[in-house]
Amino acid sequence: MKKTLITATLLTSAGLANAATIINVVNSGFEDQVLADGLTTRTADGGDGTITGWTESNTADHLAYVTNPSNTGANTANNDAETILPLEGSNAAFFQNSSISQTLSGFDIKTGDIITVEFDLWRVNGGGDTFRIDFGGIGETSGTGINDGTIGGDMVTDAGPERYSVDFIATSDITAGDLVFRSTAGGNRYLLDDVVVTYSTAAVPEPSSTALIGLAGLGFILRRRR
Repeated sequence: MKKTLITATLLTSAGLANAATIINVVNSGFEDQVLADGLTTRTADGGDGTITGWTESNTADHLAYVTNPSNTGANTANNDAETILPLEGSNAAFFQNSSISQTLSGFDIKTGDIITVEFDLWRVNGGGDTFRIDFGGIGETSGTGINDGTIGGDMVTDAGPERYSVDFIATSDITAGDLVFRSTAGGNRYLLDDVVVTYSTAAVPEPSSTALIGLAGLGFILRRRR
């Protein structure tokens, strides 16, 4: 079943798009670091606390690292639910009260283009709308570029990974932008995997649909696939 949750006023023919172009994401599946079952890259487990290709906002209480969830190996991560396996590969990115980010470039996005960020996500602790995704920095870094959004309120803790897709609408021309994933509230822990970013040019609306454009604000559509 595919569930669509509309969190902003963008549901018109302006949301239609042409063929998508892939934007390169370094270490998008978090497999670049080889870990034994149940181990992580956090320093408490003997790792270096890093995620290759990404920047982490780590402090003593704000953690982000790579984990290899395992339901067979010794679990050295923070929560038993972290033994839930990814949909693909061995590793996933873990973060608690922190963020991971990567500057993406090598594209030429124009105003009105649609940027789609897809990823697997599961929560292992906490609740509420506490997982944030931002691209281009509006309200978060540069203040221009792409609209951003928060999800997580309808997620079931410990339920395992689900595939999410978030569409952003470009509010200006950009050739680079920061992709940021963040846990925003105390104690909320998430696992993230298999990040894919694409963009496409919005299709010209049919004349019969033009009247609907006035109802369309800038925003995003969050689609959850089950």
